[in-house]
Amino acid sequence: MSRMERLYFFHRETAALRYPNSKTIMERFEVSEATARRDIAYLRDFLLAPLAFDRRRRGWFYTTMDFQLPFEDVPQIVWFLGLLVKMAGEAGLSQLPEVKKLEDKLTKLLSAHGAGHLMEAIHFEKIEASTPKSDLLKMFFEALRHNRRVRFSYRKLTGEESLRAISPLKLVHYQWRWYVVGLCHLRNDLRLFSTARMSRVELLSEASVPLRDYAAELERFLNAPFGIFKGATTVTARVLFRDEAVGLIKEQVWHKDQTVEDTPEGVILSLPISDVREIAMKVLQYGKRARVLEPEELRQYVEREALYGPAGPNALTISSGTSKAVNRRRTRRFTGAGDGVR
Repeated sequence: MSRMERLYFFHRETAALRYPNSKTIMERFEVSEATARRDIAYLRDFLLAPLAFDRRRRGWFYTTMDFQLPFEDVPQIVWFLGLLVKMAGEAGLSQLPEVKKLEDKLTKLLSAHGAGHLMEAIHFEKIEASTPKSDLLKMFFEALRHNRRVRFSYRKLTGEESLRAISPLKLVHYQWRWYVVGLCHLRNDLRLFSTARMSRVELLSEASVPLRDYAAELERFLNAPFGIFKGATTVTARVLFRDEAVGLIKEQVWHKDQTVEDTPEGVILSLPISDVREIAMKVLQYGKRARVLEPEELRQYVEREALYGPAGPNALTISSGTSKAVNRRRTRRFTGAGDGVR
């Protein structure tokens, strides 16, 4: 056994008021009395442990109880890293060789501290998850690391396919799905792409645009509206929640800029959106306990979904006496989600 193991053992015994002495170390680790005495002296003189000897109990104790050894919380740190590895696995990264190696090392470290079972004490449950191909994610890691462009064929939700070349700027993990946000060189604008709808992905030799040139714009793009559908144009959605939903809404954060207002009827959740689809699905989950106050587009969309189910590709077209062409232009201006993630 190493000196470090003996020191940690002696420290724990002392902190637990068991009054250990050199014989305690000798019996536990089968070392000589001279070695045990050197360990205690090292702990006192070099690690500055506040040790004092109690002659009546014939053992050592701490004069102050707040002393800690460096890295005394190693098991907790290793367990936390193990938790991150398990999260990475649940996010679809378990097939990456680097993640596998790290998981093996952390499992051995936890076992060495008698805490190997902790890796199995964590449970993740996910629904509607898209598991990405590990080689695809690895390619984007390489692109981000070496500042390279990536080309791929992209399929929209409508089934339409197009060839895209982008400068990837950030990987986005959202509700168990992986996306890539980058500068689309076809549209010359920031776009968000779902990795699940990419095919024929290849790493290009051309350099990508510097992240620093788009840092501020990227921050606005990702954080301004609610949900995964991004756009420059945002409006404020206000939804009234009642009955059992009130407690749930007060516990949740839907967006960093949300507000929750108490009213006699319940609570009003307000947050910025640039597309009605995702928030509509969230509202519909609450049934009659939720009512959209504004905007009108969202209110009509939710009512239509509640009455008729999925409204199809024209769900965002609002018929109120005006022409369909005008309504499509109004919808396009409001949703502002670009053509990437659709």
